[in-house]
Amino acid sequence: MKYGFTRIVARLHVAMGIAVIVASVAFSALVFFVLPQTPGLSARLPHANEPLTRAATAIVVCIAGLVVGSSLIVVGQMMLAFLDMRATLRRIDRRLRKSGAFGDTESRVAARLRHRL
Repeated sequence: MKYGFTRIVARLHVAMGIAVIVASVAFSALVFFVLPQTPGLSARLPHANEPLTRAATAIVVCIAGLVVGSSLIVVGQMMLAFLDMRATLRRIDRRLRKSGAFGDTESRVAARLRHRL
């Protein structure tokens, strides 16, 4: 199996993206419920703005995790899609070569690069 390492890296990107999203949701809930109990931060904030600050902080943490996690998932899925396209094009090329559809019309550059498929 060629490109096995690339496939593993792509799947790790997807798994890390899912983990980042789950962790950001959990961390935002933790921030929302635990933030008022920290003595340093709650001493600096006025009591009237505390729920608003907790909610805003939790939303920012959740959105940041969603952005980072979704970008990791998209990169991993794109790498997997490119690898699948490569395998599909290789099968198509093999079938066309067997049927003789190409003939002698192939350029020298294409013939030179043919062994890389």
